[in-house]
Parts: sequence; structure tokens; C-alpha cells
Amino acid sequence: MEKELLESIDRNLQIVIGLLLQSVPGADTRTLQDQIGDLTARGMRPNEIARALGKSANHINKELSLGRSRKQKKGRSKK
Repeated sequence: MEKELLESIDRNLQIVIGLLLQSVPGADTRTLQDQIGDLTARGMRPNEIARALGKSANHINKELSLGRSRKQKKGRSKK
């Protein structure tokens, strides 16, 4: 019973997060990378982000990896 309740709460929170992301001003022009970066900065894990955005965890991990490599390349070009 308790486990079912926690799963229900988790599901509902994921829906709320998804709706809040859509209601952010300029959300329609924000890239997936921007959304993932914001959620990561707020402490969400890739699997939580995946559920909130309706993507696979592998896709989110790939985007995070691409974002890190872009930052590294940008840092190297400034030197």
C-alpha cells in the first residue's frame, strides 16, 4: 500500500514538473539542452529528467555528454 502511494505521488510530481517546464516564459523557444541543463543544475538525476521530459534516460545522458564536450571545446578555444 505504501509503495503504491509513493509511486502515485512520484508519477504526479513528474506530471507537475513537466507542466511547469511548459509554462516557463519562452519555453517554446528553449532547446532540450537548455531544459536538461536547468534541471541538472537543480539537482535532478538523468532518469528523473527523462521522465519529466518524456524522453529516454539514454537520450538524456547523451545530451548531457554532448553538453559537457561542447563546454570543454569552448573552454579550449578561449585559450
